[in-house]
Amino acid sequence: MPKAIICGLVIVTFTYLLVNMAFLLVLSVEEIKTSSLLVSSFSSQVAGSSLAAPFSLLVFLSLFGSFLGSGFINGRFCFAASRENHLPKFLSLLQQQSNTPVTAQIMNALIAFLMLCATSRIGILLRLFVFVSVGFDMLVLCSMFMLRYRKSSPEPAFKTPLIIPVLYFIFLLTILMIPIIQDHDVKLLIPLVFLVTISFLYVLIIKKKMLSQVIDFTKLEFVLCNLFTLVPVHDTTDITK
Repeated sequence: MPKAIICGLVIVTFTYLLVNMAFLLVLSVEEIKTSSLLVSSFSSQVAGSSLAAPFSLLVFLSLFGSFLGSGFINGRFCFAASRENHLPKFLSLLQQQSNTPVTAQIMNALIAFLMLCATSRIGILLRLFVFVSVGFDMLVLCSMFMLRYRKSSPEPAFKTPLIIPVLYFIFLLTILMIPIIQDHDVKLLIPLVFLVTISFLYVLIIKKKMLSQVIDFTKLEFVLCNLFTLVPVHDTTDITK
């Protein structure tokens, strides 16, 4: 598994570097900045407008596959967090026939819907998404550092050199701070406030279990189980037989 991960990352990184190198060799910096659709500009310079449609189709297929994979993965993040008691238990319910985390996927779709309702400007959504993703990655790296040097932590299956996550953390911190320093835009602090708020709510709701004392999710779990034919995660072993 570690070899497969490393080989996959190297191949994808090398491919992206070749694509960007091709853009830089064919187009000037000003053309790249002013182009509304970089693939069309690139294809027009290389072979005229005949390659614009095929290249655009390839970009669409790449983005569609990326979004589809992200949708499946993000829902399972929510499912895994619920299974480990980091989120309410109804998010770890599985569909009886397909073993699909339906409630976790619905929660992920609901978050996306609320973000679309908040603003119709795709640029703001992309910027917020990037900042929140970078912030979450930094929090994950911090937790990995804590787990690695905690005496009670289990022995990992494989270890990477410490310099790799440290360099990645510095890279993420640079991506997070440069736009704030250059643009001086207060709106860029919204993702940071969001991350701090989520961390605070996590401590109150999950660690202190304040939400379970106020709201009983048993009825909600019962309704969801009847509506989508769901079962708790520990009952899935009987389903697959």
